Amino acid sequence: DNIVTHHIAFATENALLEDAAGESGGVYLVAYNKSQLMHALYSVAQMIGQAVSFTAPAVSVDAENKIQNGNELYMGLFLPMNQRYWVGNLKKYQFGDGSADRPEFWGVYDASNNLAADLVTGEYFDDTDGFWGDEQDSNDSDNRAEADISEDGVGEVLTERVLQSFTNGADFYERAIKIADPEYEEGYPVNLVDLATHAGNTELEVATDELRHKTINWTYGYTFDTDDSGNPVAVREWALGPIIHSRPTIIDYYNAEDSTVLDHRYIVVGACDGMLHVFDDSTGAELMAFVPNDALRQLKNFESIFHQPLVDGEIKQVRYKANEESISQPKYLIFGQRRGGGTIVALDISDPNPNNWTVAWEFSDPEMAQSWSSV
Repeated sequence: DNIVTHHIAFATENALLEDAAGESGGVYLVAYNKSQLMHALYSVAQMIGQAVSFTAPAVSVDAENKIQNGNELYMGLFLPMNQRYWVGNLKKYQFGDGSADRPEFWGVYDASNNLAADLVTGEYFDDTDGFWGDEQDSNDSDNRAEADISEDGVGEVLTERVLQSFTNGADFYERAIKIADPEYEEGYPVNLVDLATHAGNTELEVATDELRHKTINWTYGYTFDTDDSGNPVAVREWALGPIIHSRPTIIDYYNAEDSTVLDHRYIVVGACDGMLHVFDDSTGAELMAFVPNDALRQLKNFESIFHQPLVDGEIKQVRYKANEESISQPKYLIFGQRRGGGTIVALDISDPNPNNWTVAWEFSDPEMAQSWSSV
């Protein structure tokens, strides 16, 4: 009787665990010996490696009523890879507004006003039409069993831009990737200058010109391979690094005469490719990317490793009253790097052109190895 009772209890417990896994969208695996346990753990690791994850989403502010949210939703994504560079993306969706095009208030819609996620499970569909990128290109498999992180979004726009630069061959380094001017005299503000022309062996902490060329090429979206002149010979499979903890931040510049008119909207997010990226909301194009000094010294390591947690910290925006009409405009963008470095950086973003931004100040301390705190 004791044996029968034991087996009934064991079967009931397994059934409950299996039901719990099913209800939560998880996986139920059973192992009765060491070999089965090893296979189960391997299977779990494989599933984790194929699972797309996302950082906390950002929601826009209504231009006409600043105390309520807008309809836009921005999601930063990352996908761990095995023996390949981790990839990331930033995608845009819209909330339902009760209209004929987006009737479900609790729904999330794509650019074609189709539901982007299941209303019951919350699962995002693979065949959504992105606000940024071309839905009908070769990247789009529209297979719900596959991770769709490398479809649409700013990552696709950026990858195709790098490919175009490489194909044209006129300017491999046309992206506006900036660093703090290494020749500035002590004090702030510090101007931003182009990485390709101002980052020398000292700034990149490399021993040879060859490694300098390789590192710069990788940062601009190419592989580490170079020709005899140091030029890139191939583009990377995906140009944008993983967005893990850095939450997308919306930068709105309102018209100086009418606070309900939005002149510019940028989406800023940090990625583990070593850059703080600034994207245009209307096109998804990268307007500027900034590499802080802590990350600059680690870019060379990508030749031998596939993932580094570089620009991965929280971003805060400080706005100020711009004129007598009390129209609030952006002033500072402050961010840390978590495990990527021990420096907190503040950019002066009062100019609507990101290429004119400056480093307002930086804070570091010998006892602060990493900048995890909220800023």
